Amino acid sequence: MPRYTPAALAALATLLAGCATPGPSGGPLSTAAINATAAANPPPPKPAAPPPKTVLTTVCQPVTESDVAQLFDRWNASLQTGDARKVVDNYAPHSILLPMLSNKPRHTAEEKLDYFHHLLDDGPMGKVDQRFIQVGCNTALDAGLYTFTFQKTGAVVQARYSYTYAWVNGQWLITSHHSSGMPEKPPAPPPPVIITEPAPAKAKPVAPPKKKAAPSKPTDEKASSTKK
Repeated sequence: MPRYTPAALAALATLLAGCATPGPSGGPLSTAAINATAAANPPPPKPAAPPPKTVLTTVCQPVTESDVAQLFDRWNASLQTGDARKVVDNYAPHSILLPMLSNKPRHTAEEKLDYFHHLLDDGPMGKVDQRFIQVGCNTALDAGLYTFTFQKTGAVVQARYSYTYAWVNGQWLITSHHSSGMPEKPPAPPPPVIITEPAPAKAKPVAPPKKKAAPSKPTDEKASSTKK
């Protein structure tokens, strides 16, 4: 360990005491100068804590296959009113109709009204022949075959169909509806079987029985010979 002289130790003590003493007022080491420097150069702010995560939960509206089948019944019943606006009320604001009797896709309510105004003139009434139903969270699908009878003309049309539904503003509405005629014509019915029976043979007329000849009377010669 190095040894220091008393003079060196005294000088070291004086130096240490000077470091602990505040510098003169206004000097670079004064308290005010140090505080001013600290205020001019504040420490960088701590990073803000991330916001709490928002967990979105979807509430699924309960629905059964029977409920979905009844949505077609509701749509079909609106056809029977003859009011095109009541039919269009079954469709969501953002929806599409690909109709059976028109080449034009119908997106807006006005376009759907134009189609149903003409369709309802013939008095259509639908009946589902076979269907496939699938349900999901706030969505549903109903697809299959149906037959339409037009009461005004008596025409009967078989077609394919598909409806998709969504739970919108507290009710089930159609988001897409496709309808098209059957691509294949039904087979022609077999020709009627005609059974012909041969005409009965005509009976030959039966000849009347011949009359027996009456016995001949003896001649005069025989009579005379007898007398002799």
